[in-house]
This record gives sequence, structure tokens and C-alpha cells, in this order.
Amino acid sequence: MASQEAEAMFKSQVEISQLVLGFVDSMALKCAVELRLADIINSHGRPISLSQIASEIYGFNNIRSLVDVAGGMGGNVAEIVRAYPLIKGSNLDLPHVVATAPQYEGVSHVAGNMFEAIPNADTIFIKRILHDWTDESCVEILRNCRKAIPEKTGKLIIVDIVLQTDYHRDPLDDMRLTMDLVMLVVTSGGKERTEHEWKKLLEEGGFPRYKIIKIPALESIIEAYPQ
Repeated sequence: MASQEAEAMFKSQVEISQLVLGFVDSMALKCAVELRLADIINSHGRPISLSQIASEIYGFNNIRSLVDVAGGMGGNVAEIVRAYPLIKGSNLDLPHVVATAPQYEGVSHVAGNMFEAIPNADTIFIKRILHDWTDESCVEILRNCRKAIPEKTGKLIIVDIVLQTDYHRDPLDDMRLTMDLVMLVVTSGGKERTEHEWKKLLEEGGFPRYKIIKIPALESIIEAYPQ
């Protein structure tokens, strides 16, 4: 009897999980369609790597050097460099993090602190980092990003959630709001932000011009420029 009850409980938990996460399959299909993955793979006529797909989707063609701020093990910048071999990639993170990071061709690991200084580059890349911090800390990070890039040609690429003000037009809006609550619980002052909040941070950080590129994912891409 006990084993039957345990099995029934397990099946119930599985069904609940499937209901809660049921949107994942449909969103994965939506992503594949909107990113033209089938067309890209078909055009190659053979197995294709993630970096090859990335090179077809987003353009980094005019970038010569890129620093991934707080890039952890360096996986993100490694994929970018694999897709665009002419880019000189750097992965900035704390000394104890980069000390154990694997080596990637075309990527150098830099031990440092984004609150102190960021290595110079054409482009700064920062993914899912700023939502961990207060507005004041974000401005400090952004000002260091601004110092690291050329005034006329430099670019900052942020990958992070942009909360919508017209909720429920996007199936992921509820999940974005949930992530905002998660940040409230697990960080000291971190949060997800609306476009208005991002605009304020960017202006204070030295980036008066920006554009937001929506992609079929929780995050959006924010490209910001010094002038």
C-alpha cells in the first residue's frame, strides 16, 4: 500500500511539473522558427555547431576585441570567438574564478574586478550580471565599461531581462516578473528592470544612446553607445 501511494505521489508530481513547465516545448519551437534555425542548418547541409549558428544569427563582424565582464568560465566569449575568429576575446572575472577556467583558443582570461577596472576593448559584453546589483552598483560598473571602450566607435552589449509595461503580450512576461521576485529574494538590491529603468542607468553610466533588440527568450539584447 505504501509503495502504491508513493508511486501515485510521484506521478502527481510529474504531472504538476509538466503543467508548470509546459510552455518550454512551445517556446523552444517558437525560438527555432524565429531564429531561422531550420533554414540555417539546412543551408549548411551537414552537422552544424552552436558557434556556426551564432555566426549566422547575430553580427559581430566589425568587432576586433571584446571583453566579457564577469564571464565566469569564459564559455560565452569562447562561443563568440569561435563564430568570429578575428575577434580577440577576453574573459574578465575574479582571480579565483579564472584560475580554474579552461583554456579556449582566441580567449584570454583576465583576473580582475569590474568595480575597479575593465580591460580596454572595442566592445564590452555583459550577460545576466547587472540584475544582481543595485542601481548605484550598476552605474559604477557601467562607468567602468564606458572608460574601457572608444568614445566614437565603442559599444556595450547587455543581455538581460527587460520587463514589459504592457504585460501578457508576450508569453514570457509572467516568467520575467517571477524572475524579478526571485532577484528580490536571492540578492541584496538586485532586480529586473523596465526599459525606463535601463535608460536611466545607461544615461548615468555614460551611454546616452541605446537600442533594445527583442529575441524569443527571457532576455533582450541592449546595445548601448557612448554618443
